[in-house]
Amino acid sequence: MVPDGAPEEPVDPRVVAPDDDRYWRAGGLFYVNRQDPSLLVAKRFGIGWTVNFGNPRCLLLLVGPAVILTVLQLIVR
Repeated sequence: MVPDGAPEEPVDPRVVAPDDDRYWRAGGLFYVNRQDPSLLVAKRFGIGWTVNFGNPRCLLLLVGPAVILTVLQLIVR
């Protein structure tokens, strides 16, 4: 709440409220929001962070290590 006479801060359209129900899937386990630029968001329940599965960089975060491990195994053989 802004006191009387104090200037209101401008609202940044890039800021997304990750607590909105429409962005959480499977009972609040998965966060999926393509408009949210953040890769990690605070978990809705409990302590910690979760991945924004709507962000394309999430694919690199999840698939990248698996690809690297597979390539390393193929090289070592």
